[in-house]
Amino acid sequence: MVFSIYFSIYLTSPVKIQSVRINNLLGDNNQYYSLGLEEIAENQWSTIYGFGPYTKEVNYFFDVNVVDTTGTNYLFRRHKLNVNDPRPDIMIEKDSFKFTGSKEIELALKIINDSDIALSGIELDLFKNSYSAGNTPIVSQVLNFSPGEKKAITVPVEKSLLSQGSSFFAVLDRSAILNEKNEVNNIDSTKLNFDFYNIPQNLGTTSDGINNDTISIKSLQIET
Repeated sequence: MVFSIYFSIYLTSPVKIQSVRINNLLGDNNQYYSLGLEEIAENQWSTIYGFGPYTKEVNYFFDVNVVDTTGTNYLFRRHKLNVNDPRPDIMIEKDSFKFTGSKEIELALKIINDSDIALSGIELDLFKNSYSAGNTPIVSQVLNFSPGEKKAITVPVEKSLLSQGSSFFAVLDRSAILNEKNEVNNIDSTKLNFDFYNIPQNLGTTSDGINNDTISIKSLQIET
């Protein structure tokens, strides 16, 4: 979050400047504002009070309107405002949380440190049906990340937890220890549906437990 932004504009003119305003500035609440600036030094006009807050990173444009003592208006369009949030962000990659596995059923997800600093002691908890306060996670891990690192996490799921339509949740930093710029991308969910099948590799595909059998129509004997 950026709490307050102060604007300063430096102007030189052969005619004395009477007023300077910032127009069409979009606020965090999606409302447009007009800000008056004061001449605080020679050729320097600034806002006296901070404008904000902005709760997210944004790229906005605004106009500057200048009026000199002859009454002439000067409009300077499309000045860019970049609001950067310096806080780190740890996130679950979109659509990465899913069931997988070849020899056993597993839950997999990818976690990204979308920051230019290292993050340590990041909690990852997996839950069945609900992650509300008081619920015990089925899996807990503590992870460390280098700047910009992406980790692929895979954990086996006990058979007793598997039932049709059950919801599973992945939650990062459940204790909110990390002060980050986006908390929404810390949680994801998935369901176990009947369109996911986990068949052991040796079931119906091998006779010796090592080599795969090839079954053709000619090799099948049909009794009548």
